[in-house]
Amino acid sequence: MNAPAEVVDELVELLRNVLPEADSATLSAHVVNLRLRRPAAGELLGYLRNFPDALTSGHSGSE
Repeated sequence: MNAPAEVVDELVELLRNVLPEADSATLSAHVVNLRLRRPAAGELLGYLRNFPDALTSGHSGSE
């Protein structure tokens, strides 16, 4: 099962925080094209919530 729309929307919002010049529709299309399934999308979203700098600092999550 594909990721729910609200998860896609939240991923897009996180991406817009680091790519403010990006178009929301384009970001949405890219996230949808990843074809994230429900468990993987939730894990990715959880990771990005726990490590908000991961998109900009190269943080691996392991200390």
